[in-house]
Amino acid sequence: MALLLSLPVREMIAGEFGGELSVEGRWFPSAALFPEQGNGGGSFALQPEFRWRLPDGSRELSLVPFYRWDSMDTERTHFDVREALLRQSWGQWDLYAGLGQVFWGVAESNHLIDVINQTDSVEGPFTEEKLGQPMVRVARRLGSGKLDLFALPYFRQRTLVGTRGRYRFLIPFDNGEAGYESSDEQRHFDWSLRWSQTAGPVDWGIYWFQGTARVPEFQPEQQGNSLKLLPYYPLIGQIGLDLQLTSGAWLWKLEALHRDGGLQDYSAAIGGFEYSLDEIQWWAGDVGLLAEYNYDSRESKTVVPIGLQEIALEDVDAGNQIPLTSVLNTFGLPSRFSFVPWQNDLFLGTRLEFNDAGGTRALGGIFWDLEYRSWLVRLEASRRIGNDLRVSLNALVPGYIAEEDPLSSFRKDDMIQLEAKYFF
Repeated sequence: MALLLSLPVREMIAGEFGGELSVEGRWFPSAALFPEQGNGGGSFALQPEFRWRLPDGSRELSLVPFYRWDSMDTERTHFDVREALLRQSWGQWDLYAGLGQVFWGVAESNHLIDVINQTDSVEGPFTEEKLGQPMVRVARRLGSGKLDLFALPYFRQRTLVGTRGRYRFLIPFDNGEAGYESSDEQRHFDWSLRWSQTAGPVDWGIYWFQGTARVPEFQPEQQGNSLKLLPYYPLIGQIGLDLQLTSGAWLWKLEALHRDGGLQDYSAAIGGFEYSLDEIQWWAGDVGLLAEYNYDSRESKTVVPIGLQEIALEDVDAGNQIPLTSVLNTFGLPSRFSFVPWQNDLFLGTRLEFNDAGGTRALGGIFWDLEYRSWLVRLEASRRIGNDLRVSLNALVPGYIAEEDPLSSFRKDDMIQLEAKYFF
């Protein structure tokens, strides 16, 4: 910021201002699994964007705040600064300082290797929204590749659904506090180093991350005569790889990682493809066929406390609160557990681009758990109206969710969401 303030005013060009305002309605056709949950609600979100830069593009300042108000879940009503970032360039070098957004990955069904920013999970069950991450980033371009070094001085806790919100766990989250392996807690210094490169038809990247895990483990905790889930963030070391190969109509994708630390060391991967169909006589648009397989070396039965889950399910199905005494007597409190929804799952989907004046597009697919035989359907569709308005429809339908599946607490959470987003 001091660099920016030291500039003569005449060297600055006029800044750019824009952003988006959205209005959203959600409807859950099935009766809620938990009595405190609602069957629908509305929300609005505002995300303005301010950007200033020098005429030669060597220096830029961006500011992107975000606010959402939600009528059903108070935890979904929140404010964040998605970006407040200063960028300075010197030839092949770039320096970024402030709150930034970084995305890594190529897969459609799950963002496995993304590790810099924290997920803003109250935005939705398949959200791509991230919280702004405090960082200093140094990037150096070398031919067709780039080296990035990240210094991450402060950790952001994951946003978690409230008691009244949908897509919550059997035992509600405690959003008031969190546990950390590091005594420095949120002020632990994290860092990451990444190399990315384009080599002909292949785009690939590899990184090392050392610091506080972005995905929390959970500790069941007694609070009075009830249970809450306290998020716990261990220290980890993680190596990740993403690769995308373009070969004619085929787009091959791979994400893989290995992580040390936390409850157990593990490996995980997503592999698949997208195939573009050409010359369909009855269709003027583009059609893409997608298939991805999700693997995780952790076995969910050994990670998620199934005994605790089954006790909770019996009482929830009977319309009762989860009794603390029966949990303690029958199972006891596990020290911690991980939530592993995609450990052996196949995703099959279709992407449609209508190539019309409204830019209509749609993505639909089915997730099939090969271990529990559970399945759910996901749909996203949107169309532009005029130059400044886009309307979208999102749907999530859990067809069958086995009781032992980690997603069992979402089995009544079929959702239809309508959104109108105005760009200014």
